[in-house]
Amino acid sequence: MFMARMVQARSDYVIYGRAIGRKHRPNLDDATEADLSLRAWKANWPHYVRVHDPIFINGSLSAGVSMVDMMEELGAASFMPTQRNLDSKSGDNINPRRAIMRKPHMELTPQACRWIADRLDKALLRHGMLDITKSSFDFPTG
Repeated sequence: MFMARMVQARSDYVIYGRAIGRKHRPNLDDATEADLSLRAWKANWPHYVRVHDPIFINGSLSAGVSMVDMMEELGAASFMPTQRNLDSKSGDNINPRRAIMRKPHMELTPQACRWIADRLDKALLRHGMLDITKSSFDFPTG
């Protein structure tokens, strides 16, 4: 999976890393009552996504990959739902900007995945990878 942050400039999402997602484990990967008491917003998004083998760009967020650029270049071929709507000519939404609005995730097409992966690889070569093996990074256990 690609990891991104929403940024105000151009209402963009900037991809700054990738990782492999782990299968959800009920209870272990869900917010506890203690979590909810600290962060009320977790009541709406109580499920954690755990990952392994993360890779992050060792640079500022501006070194990341713009999803707006990808959506402008690929159009409906950016996401599976918009691609399916375009192919079937039955769906009304082929606009990737509309499709991703307020969604915590969106399934990329193989073409979009390659587009992002190529640019992320170039950014990693240019800026290097963040060394997350340092003791200053606090990894969860279990």
